[in-house]
Amino acid sequence: MYNVVAVNNLSSPYRRFVAYSIDYIVMIFLTTIVTTFSNGVIALNFILLVFIHAVYFSYLTASNWQATLGQRLMKIYVITLDGKRLSLTRSFDRYIIQWIIPDIMLIILHLMQNEVSIFGLFLVVFLYLVWISGYFMMFFNTKRQALHDYLFKTLVVNGYL
Repeated sequence: MYNVVAVNNLSSPYRRFVAYSIDYIVMIFLTTIVTTFSNGVIALNFILLVFIHAVYFSYLTASNWQATLGQRLMKIYVITLDGKRLSLTRSFDRYIIQWIIPDIMLIILHLMQNEVSIFGLFLVVFLYLVWISGYFMMFFNTKRQALHDYLFKTLVVNGYL
């Protein structure tokens, strides 16, 4: 069973895209700070960036805000199908599904930085298509759920907490 009130107040894919774009700008800012102070150690940079990314998206979505900064600015938030706040575990698992493919793509691109291979490029393009198709799902289902929303039984709704 799902929350009927929430389903009648679903966020549009466009609002979600703008919210993500804002979050992306925040991530660029945080990335710049981390890479500035980590003395160019690439492995350390990557580990720190994935950690910051995971904490940012997982914690904020599970917090009292139930939204990232971008989502908060766009006045949308994440709930479970029954209208409750996500647990930190569920929020982290949702983040993993949502962002693991882009993180894998970054690793592949980093490993290919000195040598470009057809297989590596094919793999990155394939992963990108799989990842983006999870977002296109929002346009074709009544609850406007992306793949990570569907798998973890969440909704993104309009409103402000």
